[in-house]
Amino acid sequence: MTAKVAEIGGCSLTIYTSGSFMSPLMLFCTDSSRLDQIVVPMLDKLNSLGIPHHSLFHVPGGSQSTFPTAKFAVQNTIVGGRLLPRSLWDSPKTFESLNKGIRQLVDDGVGAYDLTVAPSLVGKPRPNNAVFPVRRTIQPQFVFFL
Repeated sequence: MTAKVAEIGGCSLTIYTSGSFMSPLMLFCTDSSRLDQIVVPMLDKLNSLGIPHHSLFHVPGGSQSTFPTAKFAVQNTIVGGRLLPRSLWDSPKTFESLNKGIRQLVDDGVGAYDLTVAPSLVGKPRPNNAVFPVRRTIQPQFVFFL
């Protein structure tokens, strides 16, 4: 889902912990049919696997209702992060390795934020403004917290 979100100019902040998974998704200047093309296949997969979930569409102030300060009784501390180029999930082998690494960290009690945003404009080529060419294909940034 990450690549599809970034390619159409969307962004998301996914939060993984050992007890939960949240993935608010923001798409700008688009319509619900485009959102459905991205989200419905993921929700169908969760349903087929028997994974319980809740979905809310077009909720103004969603970030405030999803992440109210009162829900976070203990402050978390960011301990590291990494920018992830698209090539990590273009290959099934590297995608599997990435998922195993993240799963191991989360199972060991580390939380993770997955910030998805691409350095591009919809319908335009990627800007030539990165020091390293691979940085031009960055889509998510993974940040680990305790």
